Amino acid sequence: MSQEKTTLNDKTVDWLYERFQAISKAHNSYLYLLLFVSVFSFVTFASSDVNPHVSILSVAVDRALVLSGCALLGSWLIVAYCGNYDMGEATLSRLADELSCEYEDLEFVDTHSNLFDYAKYARPERALRRGVVSRCSVQLLYPTALLLAWCWFSYISLMELIDSGGLWAAKVICLVAAITVFVAFRRLSDFIGRRWRTFLIAERA
Repeated sequence: MSQEKTTLNDKTVDWLYERFQAISKAHNSYLYLLLFVSVFSFVTFASSDVNPHVSILSVAVDRALVLSGCALLGSWLIVAYCGNYDMGEATLSRLADELSCEYEDLEFVDTHSNLFDYAKYARPERALRRGVVSRCSVQLLYPTALLLAWCWFSYISLMELIDSGGLWAAKVICLVAAITVFVAFRRLSDFIGRRWRTFLIAERA
C-alpha cells in the first residue's frame, strides 16, 4: 500500500488553518468579554451603592475601584481585539499565498460565528434590496460597537480621574486606563479606517 508523503507546504497550510481557527475563537471570546465588561460597568455606574457586591469575587468593592478596573480591562480588550483581528487578517493572507488563491476565497475557513455575524446575515434576495445606508451599517457593525465601548470607557476614565473623592488606588488605575484608552483609540481608528475602505471598494465593485 502506497503512503502519501506529507510536504512542508501541506504542514504549513494545516498550521495556518489551525492558527486561524484559534484566532477566530479568541476573537469571539474578546467580543463577549468586552460586552460583559461594558454591561457590568454600566450597571455599576447606574447603581447608587457605594460598595457594590461583586459576585465573582464574593466581596463588596469600592465603586470607584470597580469602575476604574472596568475601564482598564475594557480598553485593554479593545486593543487586544484589534490586534487579534490584524493577526487573523495576516494569517488569512499568508494562507491565501500558500494555496495560490484570493483572500476573499477563504471566507469559508472561519467556523466560529458570533452574534455580529448572525446580525449581518440576511437571505440573498433580501440582501440584494439593501440600500447604501443599510450596506454601510452592516459593514461597520463591528467598528460601531467597538467605538461605543471605547467612548464609554473613556468617559469612565475621565470621570473617575477628575472626581475629588475615591481611593488613590482607583486614581492610579484610571490613569493607566486613560493611557490604554489612548492606545485603544489609535488601534481602533486604524481598524475603522480599514473597514471603511473595504466598504468603499465593495461599493465600487
